[in-house]
Amino acid sequence: MSYREKQLYHQAHPLKLATDITASVVSTYFFWFHDFWPALAWMFLPPIIVSTIMLLTMDFSWIKNSAVGRYLAWEMTPAMQALRLAGTIPMVVGAWYHQWWAIVLGVAIVLFGWLRGLIFPPRRSSHALPPL
Repeated sequence: MSYREKQLYHQAHPLKLATDITASVVSTYFFWFHDFWPALAWMFLPPIIVSTIMLLTMDFSWIKNSAVGRYLAWEMTPAMQALRLAGTIPMVVGAWYHQWWAIVLGVAIVLFGWLRGLIFPPRRSSHALPPL
C-alpha cells in the first residue's frame, strides 16, 4: 500500500476518528473559555501525533478492502478533505464568541465533508464503482 493510500484510509480507522473527535471537543471547550494555547495544542497535537504513529506502524488494507474503503476512494477527494478541515473554523469562532449556531454549522460542514456521497449519490455509469 502506498503512503498516499495509507493517508487516505487511515482517516476512517476507529482510533483516528476517536482522536479527531476528542481533540475537536476538547479544543472547542478551551476556545469557549478563551484558553487559546491549550485549545490550539488540543486541536493539532493529538491528531498529528496519532496520525504519524499510525501511518508509520499500521496496515490499513482491511479498510481499503471494505465498503468504507471503496467509499473513501470514490468520494474523499482533496476538496472534501479541505472542506472537513474548513468546518473547524466556524466551530472555533463559535466557541470563542459563545455562538452555538456556529459550532453546529461547523459540525454540519465536517459531516457533509464525510457524507456528501451518501447525501448526493453520484450518477452511476459504466465507469463507476459498484454500489456500497
